[in-house]
Amino acid sequence: PDGQPCIESTEFELVRNMIIAAGEERYGDA
Repeated sequence: PDGQPCIESTEFELVRNMIIAAGEERYGDA
C-alpha cells in the first residue's frame, strides 16, 4: 500500500465504526 494509504485508513475506520455501533446497539438491548 504505497501512494494512497489514506483511502485504506478511511475504509478501515468506517468498518470499525460500523462494528462499534453494532456492538453498542447489542449492549444497549442487553
